[in-house]
Amino acid sequence: MLKVALIVLTVSISNPEQPPDISLPIFYNSVTECQNQLDELKKDINAIEIFDNNNNRLLKFYNRGYRQEAVIYWYCKAKDVK
Repeated sequence: MLKVALIVLTVSISNPEQPPDISLPIFYNSVTECQNQLDELKKDINAIEIFDNNNNRLLKFYNRGYRQEAVIYWYCKAKDVK
């Protein structure tokens, strides 16, 4: 059975010694469902679409808060679960 996770990775710019924050807020039954969610996020928050070396699609957003700046990445990761 295929499970697809939406992974959210937050990397601090203000405090580079801090390890990245990784969360898995939701799971999908197909890659298409997860990619559709990325499409909605891209429209809602005006994120930049990028691709990694393996041609995986990611969304990138610069979060500039009062006390902390960070880069947030969203991407889909599929895994075959038995």
